[in-house]
Amino acid sequence: MLPPQKTRDLARSLVAREADANATSLQTKPATVRVYERLRRQLGSPVGVDGFQALASRALALAKSESPRLSSVHVSANGGLPRSWRS
Repeated sequence: MLPPQKTRDLARSLVAREADANATSLQTKPATVRVYERLRRQLGSPVGVDGFQALASRALALAKSESPRLSSVHVSANGGLPRSWRS
């Protein structure tokens, strides 16, 4: 099941905005990872670590159905991404 087009557009917009905002700085992480970490910090307070981990795991499962490249990615118990994938 694909997310609604409006949700996909919002995600693309967030990543594009992050990429544009940091285009001149020496960022080592991809814009997608920076957006993920920002969402993790902001959503972690209201929904808690377990809530965010569940949300992120579900989103990743949906993404894996569209992109086999994500098959090795997993969400840790605290909602983080593995270092090997973030760099």
